[in-house]
Amino acid sequence: MFIISVLLANIHSTIWIMYLVLFLPYIGEYIFCLFTITEVAKRSIKRDRKKIEKLKIKNSDKDVVKIEKLNKSIEESEKFLKTNKVKENRKVIFSKNENSKWLFLIMIIATLGALITPIGFTPITYYLKTSMRNYNVIYI
Repeated sequence: MFIISVLLANIHSTIWIMYLVLFLPYIGEYIFCLFTITEVAKRSIKRDRKKIEKLKIKNSDKDVVKIEKLNKSIEESEKFLKTNKVKENRKVIFSKNENSKWLFLIMIIATLGALITPIGFTPITYYLKTSMRNYNVIYI
């Protein structure tokens, strides 16, 4: 992927930006999946369990009440996850793909690969400069 990015940036810098456009659907799906109800419930369960572990280390009387409240919220979230099963009649089912994090890393490395050119930042900025030209000027 890195070599393809470097070759595109050196051979045809205008097309290089389209290389990043190929990543956009995957990134959008990952961001959308982060905010689904089930993912938010799973993250709250993890966060509450970490808080319980920290409170058990402190071991004070006030923490016992907090631990009980956190246990209740964990039970409610787990009950919600059990009742909120993925319905098979939905048209679109989103599932979080953990490999998207690696895709972000590859995209960043590919962006850095575009800097390995004799013309510097031009592959990154060329498309923006050409698409935002002044249309009021008449060229003769």
